Amino acid sequence: MSYCDWRHSLHDAAWSSLIVPGNSWAGKRRHVMDPTKRMEVVRPNNSATFKFFVLLMFLATAYVGFLVCGAYYRSEMEVSGAPASASSAHKTPSIFFLETSGVHNQPSLRQTCSIESTARANPDMPIDIMMTSPFINMTGQHMECLQKFKNVRFSHLDTDSLFLNSPLNNWYRNGHLHRITDPAYKIAVLSDAARLILLFNQGGIYLDLDNIVVRSLSELRNTLGVIRIEIIKRSSINNSVMIFDRGHWFIARCLLEWERIFDPQGRWGLHGPGLLTLIMNLTCPLPADQQPSLPYQCHGVTVLGHEAFNPANPYSLLLPGHKGVTGETLVAREFSASYMIHMTHVWSNQNLHLIKGSGQAADGLVRSYCPCVHDLVGPQGTSY
Repeated sequence: MSYCDWRHSLHDAAWSSLIVPGNSWAGKRRHVMDPTKRMEVVRPNNSATFKFFVLLMFLATAYVGFLVCGAYYRSEMEVSGAPASASSAHKTPSIFFLETSGVHNQPSLRQTCSIESTARANPDMPIDIMMTSPFINMTGQHMECLQKFKNVRFSHLDTDSLFLNSPLNNWYRNGHLHRITDPAYKIAVLSDAARLILLFNQGGIYLDLDNIVVRSLSELRNTLGVIRIEIIKRSSINNSVMIFDRGHWFIARCLLEWERIFDPQGRWGLHGPGLLTLIMNLTCPLPADQQPSLPYQCHGVTVLGHEAFNPANPYSLLLPGHKGVTGETLVAREFSASYMIHMTHVWSNQNLHLIKGSGQAADGLVRSYCPCVHDLVGPQGTSY
């Protein structure tokens, strides 16, 4: 990272807010020289005039550095395709999805449902589907579904340009991503890194491609959600939904900690929920008895309970018992506090199928919130 990149990242991420009360981690990174002391070594003079001169020179230097580095960084952002400011591309933040496998050139039926439901619930917000595949196939019935929405846009995500203007540039250039030998894990780590960089550079709303969105997300800002892990009876900060302003301190800190925790043989989720939970616990730990229905505030970050983004056991949504119940009725009755239902691992399980008219909760949700995709589900159902 260049000097100007670093100056800009410190400024945009409100570096001073990284130094939070009681935070020993931040204190270790405070290598700030006192300019008055430095000048006193050269010329010991305690007069008021001299002190005023030192202060004036310091402010002038800082101002010039800000102008020069700001122009440099804006030009670099234009080269990479990222907007120089949150308002330069559009007035409202964009919702973006990532497909980082590099082998899929169009979304699956499951992913199309996620995009369709998001577009319907947020008609006034731009929705970007970024794919690392160099070719995007816009043919097929499910792609025709998405082309009906004027706010849905597909684009190629160039990973070299993505990392160029980020604190992870050296990590990427030094080949650490390619030290991962498990292909699936490598894709997951790339996705975890990409969403952090994009949020830091341009802000917006990141969503996983296995959510059914049932409500507008426009009112949310600087927000994360909790997922309840029943096996260990603990809550974790999930990275399936991340909503942040450009240059937010929380995302900046996640990027700064990335290299320290990186492990090419690490466990799944280490660089996603694991990293987010680590930063939150270092800054202001989530109380063990925190009621999940209550939002949790941490230096400008709102952490919502599991019912906001992860309200149900996904497997229970494929059980019968809701025949004739519409998705709207189901949401009003069981998911009234939810913005979306995270269908993680359900539609990719070959032994579990969504079947039309089966009475499954998932069938009602897809019929109501992804009607175009629902029409494409055959009589034998689909595992998506």
